[in-house]
Amino acid sequence: MVLLVIAVSFIVVWASTVTAQAGRAAETATRLADGYQLAGRALTAESLIVYRYRLAPTPLLQAEFYQASYDLRAALRQVRTQGTDADRVVAARIGSWHDRYLVTVGRLFVAVDRSDHGEVRRITTLEAEPLQRELSDTVAAEAKARRADSVRLIRELRELQARTARSVPAVLVSGIVLVAMFFAILRRYRRDAEAQGRQALFDSLHDPLTGLANRRLFSQRLGEAVADGGAGLVLLDLDRFREINEALGQGSGDRLLVQVGRWLQAATGPGDTVGRLGGDEFAVLLRGVRYPAEAVAAAERLRRATEQLIRLDSVDLSVEISAGVALSGLHGQEAGTLLQRAEVAMYTAKHRNSGVALFEPGAEVHDAERLAMLGELRRAIDQGDLELHYQPKVSMATGQACGVEALVRWPHPTLGMVSPDRFVPMAEHTALMGPLTALVLRGALAQARRWIDAGTPLPVSVNLSARNLADPQLDHTVGQLLEEYDVPPEMLTLELTESAIITEPEHARRLLRRLRAAGVGLAIDDFGAGYTSLGQLKTLAVTELKIDQSFVAAMTTEPSAGVIVRGLIELAANLGLSTTAEGVEDAETYRRLQLYGCVAAQGFLMARPMRAEELDQWLAGRVRRLRVA
Repeated sequence: MVLLVIAVSFIVVWASTVTAQAGRAAETATRLADGYQLAGRALTAESLIVYRYRLAPTPLLQAEFYQASYDLRAALRQVRTQGTDADRVVAARIGSWHDRYLVTVGRLFVAVDRSDHGEVRRITTLEAEPLQRELSDTVAAEAKARRADSVRLIRELRELQARTARSVPAVLVSGIVLVAMFFAILRRYRRDAEAQGRQALFDSLHDPLTGLANRRLFSQRLGEAVADGGAGLVLLDLDRFREINEALGQGSGDRLLVQVGRWLQAATGPGDTVGRLGGDEFAVLLRGVRYPAEAVAAAERLRRATEQLIRLDSVDLSVEISAGVALSGLHGQEAGTLLQRAEVAMYTAKHRNSGVALFEPGAEVHDAERLAMLGELRRAIDQGDLELHYQPKVSMATGQACGVEALVRWPHPTLGMVSPDRFVPMAEHTALMGPLTALVLRGALAQARRWIDAGTPLPVSVNLSARNLADPQLDHTVGQLLEEYDVPPEMLTLELTESAIITEPEHARRLLRRLRAAGVGLAIDDFGAGYTSLGQLKTLAVTELKIDQSFVAAMTTEPSAGVIVRGLIELAANLGLSTTAEGVEDAETYRRLQLYGCVAAQGFLMARPMRAEELDQWLAGRVRRLRVA
């Protein structure tokens, strides 16, 4: 019995030691594979950011690029810490190549900023892309090798346990109780090893945050679907996710990503696959979809399913998503090609503010005219080549001007006067919106100061976009400019559309309260055409409603429009708000607005937008006419 106990004890100790060693070796191989996989994701992120920078260069994209570079370095440090001498040599070689890549991308950024398209193409084709491919191939090969090591070690661990289990009954022939005890111990080890193997395999194919398919598994299933006869691919990206992360913290951002993943899964069929490819980028594989209209309709359905209100840290946020669509066969036959083209379509949707876009052949070649115009707009802002026109608001009681709205214009050297409808949306989707708004504010306040000095003070209104409301320092910026130009805050009104306010309603309410507390006037522009409920008005610190011109223009022809306008004017009066009717173009409309009690009117009947010197002449002539009358 003593010999039996000793033998059994030896087997157990030996099995435990060898199992633990094999388990640690498998765990180390898994960590090394994860390190290389993280490095591969960082390289992919760098490549995507370089691509986006060529489309629309911003300092924010540069910051994202260097954050991805930092992530790559962190992954290489993990490899050096966990790996062998051979792994450390590979990590050093990758780091050396990456240093060359950083220098190359730095020169590429400079070339993009100079709008030197020839140099951009040369650096991209001859330097950046070969280096990036070499880095990606090396990292991918190492990740694959370490993942294979992990699978092999787990398999060897299972074989070891199987051999041990077979030898135990022969040794425990005379001790059934001991056999049962030690067999239970070994079975527990086998269960743990199998669970570890299953978990390692699952982790290698799924996103750790959302549990969705990761890029590797998604690409594999996309390839299978293409081989089986075709599929649709929808790539989705959250709009303004970075702003949410910065405002509420990474924990709230992670909860938002998890919820978006759940919404997508609930909106897809049993044969479809939902994946998270990294960051705030999701993908949906639609099996059996073969027609563009069918794929676009599915993408619209996915957008509707995800564009919902969600409460994070006591803040109600409305989720907005841009989606790009690509079809196998029509847009490519390989998973990588389809992912790339769906991504191009997704950025097209962002730039057009269309929500969903189908890949268009030739879209991979950047829209030279748009890129050139963005570069020219950047230079026009930097050099002060834009100019402001002013459209007066006329008091319905006196007929005199009671304020003006500052409207930006771009006198282009070759295109002539470029409409704001053409260049302002471009600025809203890039980092140019902030500098453009600052330019308008400065010009409007400088002109307000000149009118004050001339003894004819005239309040000015400036339009803001949803992107401006995302700036947490907006109220400080406005206050500094008012102080710089020595303009009383009550001489400035900021106009915001209803859609801008409802994008982040709680944040907008707090910002509007701070601006109003500083004495600045606040107006809701195009009121009635958006989604602001009447009940929300009492919670917003606004001072004026500007009634949308679509209702004003229809007052004399559609009785319902007149009823709506009259109701809005009465509502504003009851809430203590001023009202301005936009788009007044005929005397009958003007007369009815007077009867309804509207405070002010703005439109072509009184005056079109004009330069400041022309406005001065218009004001002088209007005063003379009033005196004669």
